[in-house]
Amino acid sequence: WILHRPSARSRTATTSGKDQDAKTLAAIELLRTLITHLTALGIVKKQLLVLADAWYANQTMLTFVKQMQLNCRLDARSNLSVQCPDSTALKPRPAARRGRKRAHFVRYVSLKQFLGNSNLWHFFTDPVLKRRVFYRRVTLTLKTAGRVTVYAFHREDSARPKFILTRAFQRQRATPQTVYSQYQQRWRIEEAHRDLKQQFGLSKCQAREGWQVSGFVGLICLGYSWWKSQQAKASQNPEAAWKCPSWAEAFYHWQMTQVTQAVT
Repeated sequence: WILHRPSARSRTATTSGKDQDAKTLAAIELLRTLITHLTALGIVKKQLLVLADAWYANQTMLTFVKQMQLNCRLDARSNLSVQCPDSTALKPRPAARRGRKRAHFVRYVSLKQFLGNSNLWHFFTDPVLKRRVFYRRVTLTLKTAGRVTVYAFHREDSARPKFILTRAFQRQRATPQTVYSQYQQRWRIEEAHRDLKQQFGLSKCQAREGWQVSGFVGLICLGYSWWKSQQAKASQNPEAAWKCPSWAEAFYHWQMTQVTQAVT
């Protein structure tokens, strides 16, 4: 995977939509690999939970999640379009045309507008922050994601609500408190991205070939995983643990030295 170079490189232009599809497909391929590996270890799919930001809240990802019967918590933007029956268009339609599809008599409103004023929702108390969290759960049809169940949360000290997409049809629906606490774990992903970019030089790759970028990312993630495992082992003796900035800087300079020697 790291050493083998493909025979040809594609130079086709891509649009933002194609870029998003490519990123979603890459995430799906990663999930397939993880599921295969974890299944071999005896971990069933019901124990897995997919956490993702708003980039992956699309029909492609949700279709994959439904097919694989995975539990998911996908962040969603407030401007997503919700499909609603248009009662204004339904009433005056001629009797001779009543056989038309109902899809012609729908209107779209934003997700935030559809859910209404958050002050009228039910609420529970955040056990850590001791703040009230208003919530609402509703199953609806989105224009770009199909049929989903949306969990909406709005903490009283926050300016904007948070919308979480899940599968529409499940035997046991998770409680709003469970979904809220599970999605809080996604911040660890952002912390990992920060360490990979700032401390391990993930954003310093100057390669343009796809196989070179894949190898660079693979080595960086391998080093990061090894460092985290060493941190876990040294949890009882924090002074013995390697600090991330010093370790990453040494690793980056060593890597640049190897690349320079290979070029010369």
